[in-house]
Formats: sequence, C-alpha cells, structure tokens
Amino acid sequence: MKKNLLIIIINIFVILLLVPSISQASILKPIRIIVDGKEVVPTDPPIIENSRTLVPLRFISEELGADVQWINETRTVIVSKDNKSVMLKIDSQIIQYDNGKSYGISDIAPKIVPGIDRTFVPIRLIGNALGVHIDWDNENRSVIIDSFKTSEIIPFYDMKINQNSTNYRITGRTGINLELPEQYIKVGEEIRLLLMDRDSHTGFIVGKSKGTQGPVYYVPSLEENGEKILVAAIYDSSNILIAADAIPVIIDVKPVVGISGVKDFEEYKDSVSVTPSINFNAHSVKYVFTNTTNGRVFQYDKEDPYLTRSFSPSFENQGAYTLQIIAYDHSFNEYKSAVISFVIKNEKKLSLGGVKPNSNITNITRLWAVRNFNVNETRFILIHGSSGREEILKTIPYGEFQWFPGPEYTGEKQLIVEVLDTRNNIIRSNPIKVIVDGSPKIQQLGIGPDQVITGSTELKYRSNVNIEDVTFQLRSTSGKTKSLRLETGKDSVSFIPVTGDDGNWTVTVSGIYNGRRIVSETVNFRIYLGKIYGPTILVPKDQFQNFASQLARESFLKTGMSAAIQTSQAILETGWGQYVPTDKYSGKNSRNLFGIKGTGSNGFVISNTWEVYNGITYRIDDKFRAYNDPKESWEDHKALLLNAQRYGIFRDVMYDSTMGTWAIRRAGYATDPEYPLKLMDIIKRYNLKELDRIKL
Repeated sequence: MKKNLLIIIINIFVILLLVPSISQASILKPIRIIVDGKEVVPTDPPIIENSRTLVPLRFISEELGADVQWINETRTVIVSKDNKSVMLKIDSQIIQYDNGKSYGISDIAPKIVPGIDRTFVPIRLIGNALGVHIDWDNENRSVIIDSFKTSEIIPFYDMKINQNSTNYRITGRTGINLELPEQYIKVGEEIRLLLMDRDSHTGFIVGKSKGTQGPVYYVPSLEENGEKILVAAIYDSSNILIAADAIPVIIDVKPVVGISGVKDFEEYKDSVSVTPSINFNAHSVKYVFTNTTNGRVFQYDKEDPYLTRSFSPSFENQGAYTLQIIAYDHSFNEYKSAVISFVIKNEKKLSLGGVKPNSNITNITRLWAVRNFNVNETRFILIHGSSGREEILKTIPYGEFQWFPGPEYTGEKQLIVEVLDTRNNIIRSNPIKVIVDGSPKIQQLGIGPDQVITGSTELKYRSNVNIEDVTFQLRSTSGKTKSLRLETGKDSVSFIPVTGDDGNWTVTVSGIYNGRRIVSETVNFRIYLGKIYGPTILVPKDQFQNFASQLARESFLKTGMSAAIQTSQAILETGWGQYVPTDKYSGKNSRNLFGIKGTGSNGFVISNTWEVYNGITYRIDDKFRAYNDPKESWEDHKALLLNAQRYGIFRDVMYDSTMGTWAIRRAGYATDPEYPLKLMDIIKRYNLKELDRIKL
C-alpha cells in the first residue's frame, strides 16, 4: 500500500513539473513581421535557429520592393534594390555586398528548409543587404522593419581584418592583422586564413596561427592570382567556428627570389650557409654556385625552398664565386634571384674519421680520411706505443679501410692518416690515441641475429688472425646438429636446410689458431620452410584513389591536415594499395597503410625489416601493427603526426600540400631525399589538391 502511494505522489509531482512548460508553450506567440507599420503574413512563417530569426528571403525582399534573382545552377540568390545588392549562396556563410565591394560572414548560412523549398536567411542579413532598419520587439515577438530608416551594415561577428583598402592587393608573403575582442581571445584556439573563389565561395586554408596575437602569415602561390575573398576565421578547441571576417582581395604575386646568409662581395672562410628568401609558395629551388676562378659549376636542383643549404668547396675550388637561386612554381616556371658575388678561402684540412680519442677498438673498424682537397694516395698508419714506430696498415688511392686488429696490435696505440696531394706533397692528420684489444677473434657473417632462413644460405667468416679448420656448427633447440667445414681455398660454404629442420637454431663458427680453437659469438636464428605470404592487395588499384581520398577528406575536416598529402602518402607507401604488410606465415592482412611497427587494435603481423650485423645487412622478422579496419590505421598514422614532438614543424604548415610535404621530410619522416617531390608529383598528376577545398 505504501509503495503504491509513493508511486502516485511521484506521478503527481512529475505532472506538476510539466504544467509550467506546457502552459508556456501554449501561450508562445507566433512571430509577426511588421513592414513600415503594416503586418505582413508570409506564406511560410519565420523560424528560430540557434536563437536567430530566419525569414523567407524572397517574400520579405519583395515586400520591400527589392528584386530577387535565383540562379539554380550555382544555388545563388541575388537581391538588389536601387544601388544596393547582396549575393548569397545556399549553405555558404559568405555574403557579397554591392557586387563585391565588400564581404561579410553570416553566423548562419542561407538554407532551403526541407519540405518548404524556400530560402530562409537571418533577418539581419536583409537589413544589411538593403540598408533598412530592423528591430525586434521581444514582448510581442515581432520583427519590425522600417524602410524609411537607413542602416549601415552590422557585422554578425565583432572581429575585423585590419586591411582597410577595397580589393586589398597581395603581391607576396603578407602578414594579416586582426582586431579581436577579449571574448574571442579567451576561447580562441586557432586562427585560419581561407582564400575563397568569388564565384563558388569555396577555397583553401592558406594560413594558420595557434595563438590569437600577432599577424597570421599568408604565402601565396602564383596559381592563386586573381580576384579572391580572404576570410579570417577563429576556432575553439573543438574546431567550432566562433567568429570570422572577410574582405575582397586581389592576389597579384610579383615573384621575388632573394638570398639570405651570403652578402655581395664578402669573403668567407671554408663554407657558406645559404637560405632562399622567396615571397611566394614555391615548389622547389635550385642553387647554382659558379667558381669564376676555374669555371666549375656546382648545381643542387629540386631542393627544399625552406631549408638552409651549406656549401663547402674543396681546397682546389676555393676562390671567387657567383651564386644564383632559381625558384620553381608548380608549373615549373623559373624565377631567378639576382646574381651575387663572394669569395671563399680555405686551407687544406685533414683528419682521421672512424675513431674518437681514447676509444677502445675491439672489433672491425672503418677508417677514412676526412679532407677538403684532392689526393693521389692515402695511407693509414699505426704508431706503436712508446717506441713511436710507425706501421703502414693500408695504402689506397682514396676511400675507406676496414681494420680488424690482431694480437700484435694489442695495447695503447696512435692512428693517423697520411696523404699525397695532387702535387705529391705529404700531409698528415693529428694522431688519435686508441686502446686496442687484439685478442684472437672470429666472426660469423652468413646469418644475423633473429634472421629467418627460408632456403639455401652462404655461410662466411672473418677473423683478425690466420686460422685453420674453419667449421660452422649449427644446433636446433630440438637437439639436431649440423657441422659444415670450410674447404681449403674456399671463402664460404652452403647451408641447405631440409624438410624437418623448421624451428629455432643457433650458429657459431670456429677455427684453430696457435693450436687452440677460437669460437665466435652464438647467433640465434630460425628455419622456416613453409609457405611465405607476400604483401596483399587492400582494394583493387583502380579503386584505391577514391578509397584513400574518402579517409583523407574525413581526416582533413577533423584535423586540418591536408587531404592531398594524406592521400599521396597512402598511394606512395602502399603502391596504390597493392602492397599492404601481411603476416608472412599466416597470410593475415594487417590493413596497415603506413607500415607502422608494433601492436595495433587487431594485434600484429610478422613481416620483414632490415638490420645490420658485423657490417652485413640482412632481413629479420618484425612486428607490424594490424587493424580491424583500414580507417583505424589511418587514424593511428595521423595521431603520430599530430602528437609526436618532432612533427611540430609539419603541423605548423600541414594545411598546405606543398609546404607540408617539405616539412614532413625535414621532420625526419622519410629518409628518401626525393620523398616530397614524389608526393607533389602524385598530388599534381591526380589533382589531389581539390581534396583540400572547403567552404565556410
């Protein structure tokens, strides 16, 4: 009984709570429209959206005597009266006033209301368009329009681009200054510059700043020349637009290529560091250093236009130089800097590379001459302890020498490199003190640690002493053994695994020196004679561009990272989706589009990677992340670029498909020096930049 009574009381309480709301809704008056003192009743009543009153555009405009033109092909509305006009596009927040003399940003884009098929706009927009006074009577829920009172354009957002001239002309790299009220500064996370076409109201992000102080820089491309709309928009931490302004601009780039770091008629010692100074968004640059003393020309082509290049000529090529930098646009037109003249003077320099002072030499060591002049001969010389006796270890024309010291070199020594220059003058480096452990050693060269052997393998060895009876000993964890003896006069022996050998093994090599057997370190490896699966196809090649573009576009709208860069990376790194890492033993598809190692949402797959052992490069198994869906792989890769500290320089320009490709290479993403050029070629060839097109 008590329980039923409690339920009744709760129900009555809920009903009482609802009564005020129901009552309030029942007395909510419809919105009235009063034009010049007369109430007009449109066929379609006004609506409220985001606390903004939206009215049917054509009805109100025609009530005020304005002409309304609808262009179906471009979903454009033009409203004009007397000497005033406004052009709107459905779903675009950009407003064009008076045939492009000025622009504004509406907080709500004109929209066609479903089921009504009429264009609705914020009422203030009509007031701005026709210069009439509009007021809101909250008590009577009435929009009051007075066409006898004039009104200036009232911006929807209280922020301003501080470039006052109409059709502001941009001729090169430009800092755009903004006026931002305190409320935007407090919540603003990022400012973006958008360059939009005047016809389509779509365009590209062309500048970005994480802070809200100071100018935001725009580096125009020559391809952007023409009449445009420049929009400055501020976003919060959730990537939501909180304010914006727009102005008409004319992009009229006058290419200027300058040189920083080197001055005309200056003299430099040893080297110069040169940085291009370019006022447009260049594809790449070429450096042309010409030695006017001997006529030699040094060219460095298709280089990063944002990177400093060091030029250090050899001793023979010191002297008077000219330098010119050539910048390329995306059509590979050339724009040249002025030619500057300078002098580089240097002295002959020689040092020994490969060892550091007081280092311990216990293994084979690479030695080379570090020099800035040409030589006829190179000698690597050992100085023995306190006796000072010199021994020539190796004489070669040039290049490196691999030294594997034996017992006779044990102890404290000094190493130098000595060369004969082109005039047969002897030049020596400073000696480097080293401690040599020349105890007898033998190294196995055929199999590296954790390598997987799938067929016949050549086993070799290396030793710092003369040895006899060289034998390779192989043992499996299951107890099998194989012993392979190297025949006299041979430098290798073939190891051919057979059926039943699958499993984990170890290998050592040994030999007789001075009556005792010396043994190499033990190397663990694996034999696998089953089926090996190669990379798999993710999607058919002719479908991959569309597949990758959709993922890239979604990511771009969320993060601001160029979709063109993302798509071109996926194309390049997977060979159009035809070479996705696959488990070599099971055939499991990783759905890993960017070859990221480790464990993913679907575990991992085993594939090949490269390692070096005893100076020999070989392939081993490694784990690559596997995903349940390619989208997870895509998001994982973007998280790496968006969060890893070293990619900060990429994030600064990741909106731009040219600057971004150079920055990602500069951040150390790829070792291939032509990686940015390959990405840009894919972007241009398949018109991927269009994936970065946006609207407001």
